Amino acid sequence: MKKDILNRIKKENLFGELFSNLLSLNSELNKLFISPLYGASKSFLIEALIKQENQLVILLPEIKATEELNVELGILGLEKETILIDDFRAETIQGKLTDVTNRDKHIIISTYDLLNLKLPQKEEVDKNTTKVQPGGDISYEEIIEYLNLLNYQKDKFVEAPGEFSQRGSIIDFWSYSEHNPVRLEFNGDFLESIRHFDPESQRSIEKVESVTLAGALEQEENSKNHSDIFDYLQNPLFLASDFELQNLNHQSINPFSKDEETIFKADITTKKNTRWILEEELTSSNKRIELGFTEAPSINSNYEVLFSVLKEYADNSYDVILTSENELQTNRLKELLSEFKVELAELIETGKLKLETLAIKDGFLHKKEKFLLLTDYQVF
Repeated sequence: MKKDILNRIKKENLFGELFSNLLSLNSELNKLFISPLYGASKSFLIEALIKQENQLVILLPEIKATEELNVELGILGLEKETILIDDFRAETIQGKLTDVTNRDKHIIISTYDLLNLKLPQKEEVDKNTTKVQPGGDISYEEIIEYLNLLNYQKDKFVEAPGEFSQRGSIIDFWSYSEHNPVRLEFNGDFLESIRHFDPESQRSIEKVESVTLAGALEQEENSKNHSDIFDYLQNPLFLASDFELQNLNHQSINPFSKDEETIFKADITTKKNTRWILEEELTSSNKRIELGFTEAPSINSNYEVLFSVLKEYADNSYDVILTSENELQTNRLKELLSEFKVELAELIETGKLKLETLAIKDGFLHKKEKFLLLTDYQVF
């Protein structure tokens, strides 16, 4: 079902003009302005972009919006590509930086605070991080020696970053660069397997091919030797709001210090080797690419309104899709609509109204391509 909708959206060529202009972006012309994206159109655009881009950065104004987008991209099959940065504490950001560094292809989702984040230099993070994998050269004793060198605290159980434990041939540790604690199982000096485990139950949850081991990053509070997220990226494509960038409060955030430093207001889009797709929500310049998306009609749990909307657009040769979050809800919705109006039953039967299973929050309307996507969340 998910693939059917994605293929249909691709067939409709909703982003055709944007993609043809995307080829023109370079160091001289590094910005494209587009009309606003509504509902799931942003997620569908990201799904299309990551097929030809290696590094996407999606900026949103609120933490809740980043979490919702992260869930929606996971539903669209992009869970492995996404890196959600919604916590800027030092103990959390270090693991995220390791993710960004270790992946050639990724989608970073964060708030605009990411642009003001003061970070350690990438070279320092790389120097401070060691890769561990089965069959590698590092021995049991060398792992213990390295953990002590990094000032990890030995304990009976590993429950927080910076802790490790030993039980016979097993070493548990929670690296500052990993989101979960790690269990190494040795046969003598030969590392046989690596697993992540649940710190609460202490049970293994998944086998992995490799992990990283790193000490806690530190920066002197008044040090000028800091970096930013741009130094961790290579030719990234940013998707952001022109309005939000224009009003960005340049308050530098240092997760490794209590200091906050106000810096001069500058055009962040002039950063070297960056490209930008900017939504123009409040203005419409002559440079803006009109994508043609608008909000889907409001239903407000009113079946008569729903019937009128579905019939009107179906009669006008629109491709009308109504989604729900699971198969049970899809079948239930089909029964409800068919029983409510015989005309709705006919629309479903003839395929003029398509009921699909896809757990997205909000749909959208595209008049030029005659495409209407509604969700059960919007309807009810």
